[in-house]
Amino acid sequence: MMPPELRMQTLRKADRIHRFPAKMSPRLAYSFLMESKRGDPSRNIRFHDPMCGSGTTALVARSLGLSVSAADAMYPASIIALAKLRRLENVKLTDMLEFARTVTISSKSSPSNKWANWRIWFTPKVLSSLEEIAGQINEAGNQSFFPHLLTAFFQTVWDTSSADRNVIVPTRSNNSRAAPKLRGTKVLAIFEQRLRRVSGAQRALGSLGFDTKKPPVYQANSLDSRSWPSGRVDLILTSPPYGCGIDYERAFRLQMRIWSPFLKRQPTRLGLVGRRNNLDDPEISLSHEITESSWYRRTSNGDPTRWQMFLQYLSDFKRFLHISRQRLSKTGRLCLVIGNPQINKTRVPLVDLVEGLAWEEHFRLEASPSQDRIKTRVQNFRLRSATSHIQRDYLLSFLPS
Repeated sequence: MMPPELRMQTLRKADRIHRFPAKMSPRLAYSFLMESKRGDPSRNIRFHDPMCGSGTTALVARSLGLSVSAADAMYPASIIALAKLRRLENVKLTDMLEFARTVTISSKSSPSNKWANWRIWFTPKVLSSLEEIAGQINEAGNQSFFPHLLTAFFQTVWDTSSADRNVIVPTRSNNSRAAPKLRGTKVLAIFEQRLRRVSGAQRALGSLGFDTKKPPVYQANSLDSRSWPSGRVDLILTSPPYGCGIDYERAFRLQMRIWSPFLKRQPTRLGLVGRRNNLDDPEISLSHEITESSWYRRTSNGDPTRWQMFLQYLSDFKRFLHISRQRLSKTGRLCLVIGNPQINKTRVPLVDLVEGLAWEEHFRLEASPSQDRIKTRVQNFRLRSATSHIQRDYLLSFLPS
């Protein structure tokens, strides 16, 4: 049995293969899941994370022997999560590293696929080199190590761009670098460095005892019940978007600019919960107590689009809770990690709102929400539009009522 602190170090090594916005802490996920196993540690627990992001929670769940499935609405997120959870056979890991050694960069310095402001992000040689790497990765699309190659490539795009170094989504600000002037050989070296980190994560999965079966990790909409695993699940633990309007897809817009032209079929565009690109007429009714509250009056009188996004978020969340209730086993648990966001410059009690929506969908709160203080999470150097820093994560654990 691996000592707890060594296990945590190994989990962190397996987890750190790509930067990701609002990423779950492996230690936090571990403490949540260990609490879930205490009731009957020998039972085979079927776990699902329907909004898995980069797959940290699913990674920790699999390390604890749970039967794991995971999904995310963003195509790049599902790729990273699959690379993080799938341990390659030794021969395939060797094949991946051998493939990387065959990747070459030509003397070409003019990119093929350009967009309006590409020059603020890349020099011509860097973008051309990234396109060449992407084209060669695409040729390995039927290999089991394809998600691992693509994950290393996604991070390489970020590393070779002019994006702010210390921000968790690629942004431009007064702190941004100029587009780095790199030779093609340097771009390739950065890709190889990122792939070595993926290889190190693979060795960590071996130390954690992962088998080499492909886990069910896929791109899917959590608000579509048909995209969930068949049968009932015993534990849903997920961290939905917090309703604060952050554009998580922005984290991969640069990568997809370069990668999309090589795809035979474009990834399905699935709207994130309560975001600007999929606004509808929200179907949500709120109590008189809520509509008469001071935060409601201040928020609803602010930017109308931002307010509609938040109402859409609540409507989507209620739908998600409804599907979760249908998919849970009779003794199952739904665990949500959320925080209280700021909407239209007003702090909103989202934790209390979710508790009320869950009650309407026949859930009962198992215990008072536990909380964890968030260390500094830099979204932007300069705060924009809807949100300021969320100070705490809350874990809400629900049982079917």
